Amino acid sequence: MLATDDRAPRATVRLPAVLADYACARTLVCCKPPWRVYLGPHEDHVLIGRVSQAGDRRLTARVRAAIERPAPGITLLAQPDDGCPLLDEDAAGCAVHRVAGMGALPATCRNFPRSVVRAPDGLEVAFLLQCPTAAGIVARHPAPFTWVERDAAAWPYDDRRAADRALWWDHRTPLTYDALAALRAAWWGRLAAAGEAAPAPEPLLALHEAPEHPSAAATTTALTAADPDDLLASAEQRFLERLDARGDAYRERADDVAAALAAPPTDARLARAWAAAPHAYLCAAGLALQHAGVHTRQPVRDVLRGAAWQTLEAVQLTAKLLPLALGTPLDAVADSLCVAAHVSRWLAHAARA
Repeated sequence: MLATDDRAPRATVRLPAVLADYACARTLVCCKPPWRVYLGPHEDHVLIGRVSQAGDRRLTARVRAAIERPAPGITLLAQPDDGCPLLDEDAAGCAVHRVAGMGALPATCRNFPRSVVRAPDGLEVAFLLQCPTAAGIVARHPAPFTWVERDAAAWPYDDRRAADRALWWDHRTPLTYDALAALRAAWWGRLAAAGEAAPAPEPLLALHEAPEHPSAAATTTALTAADPDDLLASAEQRFLERLDARGDAYRERADDVAAALAAPPTDARLARAWAAAPHAYLCAAGLALQHAGVHTRQPVRDVLRGAAWQTLEAVQLTAKLLPLALGTPLDAVADSLCVAAHVSRWLAHAARA
C-alpha cells in the first residue's frame, strides 16, 4: 500500500526541467475536440460569477448556455465540432481569458498541459505532449530528465488531485511509492546515458520489452516498421490536420498525407527519422514515463510500456512525414511527438470504452 499521511508536504513544486519555463502560445488545440473541459464541484458557479463580475453580460449568457450536465456529478462545457463555444468569434483566443483573466478559467483550461498532483513527497507536475507548444520545445531543446523546483506558495495551478493511496504494477501486484520512485529514476538515468553516448533506440525497445528491469538489454537494437493500420493512420491524419501551425498544410495535401501514413516506412527512412532528433525522442520518453503511478491510475507496467510505444510511434510517424517536406525535419519531429501523444491517449480511451 502507498501511505501518504506520514510524509510532510513540501514547500516547493517539482517539475521537469526541460519544460520548467513553458509558456502557453495559445495554439487553442486544447480548446477543440477531442478535449473536453470538465468542471469541478461548484466551478460552474465560480466561472459564471467571475465573468459576471467582469461586467460582460453577453459573455455571461454564453457561459450559462455552454454549461452541460449530462449525468449526475458531471459538469462540462459544450463542445461543438469547431471547438469550445467560449472562444472569441474570430477564434483568436478565449473570451473568458480576455475578459476576466487566467484566474477565471476552469482548472482544466488553466492547468493544461500540466498534470499537477499531490504526491507523497509533495506537489509534482507532469506535462502532456498533446500540446504542440510543449512538443515543439522537446523537439528543439531536449534535455535529460531532471527536476527543478518552484515556490509552492506562488504556484498558480490547481492541485485538485492526489496520487492514489495504492499503486499497482499490474492488475494483481501492489507496488510501493518508494519502489516506483526508484524505478522511474533508473529509467531516467538509462535514457540520459543513451543520450550522452552514441544515440540508439535500444533503451526505448528495452523499456517496452522489460519495463521492470531498467538495466536489461533489448532483444533488438533496430527500429522496424510497424504493420499498416488503417484505423491508426486515420487517427494520425485527423490529429495532424488539427495542429496549430501546420494543420492547414496537412489538410491541403490530405491525399499525399493519407498515402504516406498508409505505407510502412523503409529502414532507411526510420534511420533518418531517428537521426533527426534522438535526444528529443529520449526526452519525450522520459516525460511520458513520468506519469506512471502518480499522474495516471493505470497499472505502472502498462504506462511504462505505453511511454515506449508512444515514443516509437513518434519515430514511425516522423519517418512517414519527412518525405512530405512540410516544414523542417524538426517540425516533423515536433508534429510527430504531439500526434503520437494524442493517438496514445485516444487508444487508451478506446480500450476502456
